[in-house]
Amino acid sequence: MATRAQGCDVRAVATQPEQFDAFYRDNLPFVRQYVARRLDDPCDVADVTADIFLRVIRSAATYRADLGAPRAWLTGIARNAVAEHRRAGVQHHVAVRRLG
Repeated sequence: MATRAQGCDVRAVATQPEQFDAFYRDNLPFVRQYVARRLDDPCDVADVTADIFLRVIRSAATYRADLGAPRAWLTGIARNAVAEHRRAGVQHHVAVRRLG
């Protein structure tokens, strides 16, 4: 059962810097575009993109190739990160309205 994505061992991303570097370089354009299509503020795009790759490091050891390709796994992480960012923005907006 292979866990490689474009020459990168996904499960090793968490522990081997060269594997993370390869995964990051291979997937950064995809992640950046994914997030930019969903968020308007370039600063938010950068923050969420960074958060996604932190989540990749934290969860890489649990990646299971039998559940889907690395890109699908990464898309799920990105989807969750964008959704959490939006929820936090709504909560912030509600809190500011209460104070006003």
